Amino acid sequence: MADFTKAFNVSSPAGSDLISAGDDNIRDFKTAVGERIGLEHYPFLNALGDMTSASAQGRHKPGYTSAVYIGTTLQIAALSGMTSGCLAFDTDLNVLKIYSGSDWTTRTVGTGNHAFCLRKTTGTMVATTNTKVTFDVEDFDLGGAADLANSKYVVPVTGIYLFQFATSASSTTYKTQASIYKNGTWVGIPSAVAMAYTLEGTNVSMINGSTLLSLTANDYIELFWLHENGGTKTVTATLSGFKVF
Repeated sequence: MADFTKAFNVSSPAGSDLISAGDDNIRDFKTAVGERIGLEHYPFLNALGDMTSASAQGRHKPGYTSAVYIGTTLQIAALSGMTSGCLAFDTDLNVLKIYSGSDWTTRTVGTGNHAFCLRKTTGTMVATTNTKVTFDVEDFDLGGAADLANSKYVVPVTGIYLFQFATSASSTTYKTQASIYKNGTWVGIPSAVAMAYTLEGTNVSMINGSTLLSLTANDYIELFWLHENGGTKTVTATLSGFKVF
């Protein structure tokens, strides 16, 4: 007869690394599948499929798996077989992405505010063609996407953005113009360009404008300025904006 009187030792034997080895195996397995966790459910359904009942609860949907996938932008873009509603956390951009069934949309998490203001406080410009405005002051940059050194704003997250721009040029006659450029080209909509016109050479030419743009991550925005009649002008300017949604 077997001996059942021996006490059971619930702790690991001295010197054993069985537990740590088990932890390593679990961690390696989770890494290998990209931290994927099945989360797909029927929302708000009770056992009879009634969504209005107070007893309605989420139930697992057999055969479907939403993934909470943690990876780089390129790794997420390369995922295949995803169903609508799948989630992924982008470690490059620090955003949560949701799969629509055809592409990934982004939802910012954590420090997700995006707003900036760049200013040109001094300097002259000679511009008979559109010339890029360079900035020397960064008033603020929530989200870290403004590039003062290159005088542009690099879009951190796909979404809708509102931009405001203003310029002031000394003693101008004829036309002055300011316009928003995306990826090196004027965006092509009337709200992205503003103009001032005067025949009085002693007047300062002031321009203000704003535009709402749908942008993709890594697009970049710049401000350009034009003085129709040439000549050296003292120019100050501001470019600011924020992510609407």
